[in-house]
Amino acid sequence: MNKKAVKKLSVILLFAVFTMLGSNFSTERTCVAAAGIGNSSLSPENVPTRASTVYVSNITQLRNAINNANASDGNVEIICNNGTYNLNSIGLTHFNITADNITIRGNTPGDRDYVILRGDAMSPNANVRLIFRVTGDNFRCENMTLKYVRWHAIQICGEDDADAPVIRNVRFMDTYEQMLKVSADANPSQSSTYSDNGLIEDCIFEYSAGQAPNWYTCGIDAHHCKNWTVRNTIVKDIKNPGGTLTEPAIHFWNGSTGITIEGCTILNSERGIYIGMGTDSINSNCTIKNNTVTTIRDVGIGIENAPNNVIDNNTCYTYNYPNSIEYRWPGTTGTKITNNKTTGNIVSRDGATASQVSGNIKIPLP
Repeated sequence: MNKKAVKKLSVILLFAVFTMLGSNFSTERTCVAAAGIGNSSLSPENVPTRASTVYVSNITQLRNAINNANASDGNVEIICNNGTYNLNSIGLTHFNITADNITIRGNTPGDRDYVILRGDAMSPNANVRLIFRVTGDNFRCENMTLKYVRWHAIQICGEDDADAPVIRNVRFMDTYEQMLKVSADANPSQSSTYSDNGLIEDCIFEYSAGQAPNWYTCGIDAHHCKNWTVRNTIVKDIKNPGGTLTEPAIHFWNGSTGITIEGCTILNSERGIYIGMGTDSINSNCTIKNNTVTTIRDVGIGIENAPNNVIDNNTCYTYNYPNSIEYRWPGTTGTKITNNKTTGNIVSRDGATASQVSGNIKIPLP
C-alpha cells in the first residue's frame, strides 16, 4: 500500500473512531457550527476550492475545527479572527494536518500581525514542538505570525508525500530550530517520494533578539523537494555570534530539483542561499534570480553537487569572507552564473565546472 493510500485509510479510521464516540463527536461538531460555517468560493494558486468555511476565535475552537477537518477528509477553510492562539494553554504540542485541502488563515488579508499562533518558548525544553505538522496535500497557511516553539513553526512531511503547500504572508519568529522544515525519508537518495510544488511567498523569517539561539537553525530547510518556489520573502538575523556557523538562510538539498528562489532578501545572516551541501544527493535544475543577499560570515550563494543550475541577476554583499558566490564539487556541472553584482569573488571549488560565467560585475561594500 503506498503512502497516499495509507494516509487516506488513516483519515477514514479516524472518522470512524469519532463516529463511534457518538455524543463527543456531536458536541465537537456543534462547537464548530457555532463558530460559523458557510460556503466558500476560494480558488488560490495551487489550492482547489474549499467546500466550507469555519470561523474561529480562540484556541479551543481552532483545535476543534482542525480535528473535524481531518476527520471529515479536509476540503475546509478555517479563518482565525484576530487574537493570540496559545497551543500550550490547552496542552497541545502541535497541530496535525492530515487531510487534504485545509486552509488556515488570518481574517485580515495581507496583514500578519493580528493573528498570532504561538507555543510556550523558544527553547529545547519547550512543551510546544511545532505549530503545524503537515502530512496532507494542498495545505495553505496565510496572514498570521507563528512563534515560540521547540523545533519548527511548520513542518511539511515530504516522507508522507505532502505536496503543494502554500505559505503566504506569514511571519516566522523565534523557533529553536529551523523555522520552516520540509523533511524527507531517512535516505532521500534511495526514495522516490518528494514534496512537490510548494510555494512560499511574501513571508518574513526573523529573530526578535536579532540573532539565533544556536547554530542549528535557518529560515527554510528543505530536503528532497521538487518544483518548489520561494519568492518575495525576507530572511534575517540567522546568525550565531561567536559560535558554529548557522545553516544557510534558505537551503534546499538532499536531492532537491526544479527549485526557484527569486526576489528574496537575506539580511544580517551568516550564510545566504544554498542548493545542496557537500556531496549529498544530486540537486539539479534550480534557479536563483533577482535576490539581494547580505551575509556576515560566509558565502552569499552556494551551489554544491548540483548540475544545470542558473544564478542570475543577484546582488551579494559579503562581509568577512572573500567569496560572494561559490560552486563546488564535481557533481556541479552546467551551471550558468550571469549578470550578478557581488562585492566578493565568484569561485569554483573542489572540481566544479560552469557552462557560462558572464556579465557579472564587482561592486563596493556599502
